[in-house]
Amino acid sequence: MIYLWVSYTFLFVGEPEAWWFPYFFGAKPERAERYQSMFGGTYSFLPQRHGIVPNTLHVILHVSTVALLAVLAVLAL
Repeated sequence: MIYLWVSYTFLFVGEPEAWWFPYFFGAKPERAERYQSMFGGTYSFLPQRHGIVPNTLHVILHVSTVALLAVLAVLAL
């Protein structure tokens, strides 16, 4: 149980740093270019902002991570 808490908490902390902060507040042009080259051909339902758009699979991963942490919190009670 401790391993799940630690690993998914680190994943959850990294997700906003990698996707949401650059998406909402801007990113360096190099990072936006790198994301565009890696994920530019993937499907996304969000509009592009600051040269970055989280693709659908990453959004699903982020929602799933939050849901798993919520389930772990319920189980811990």
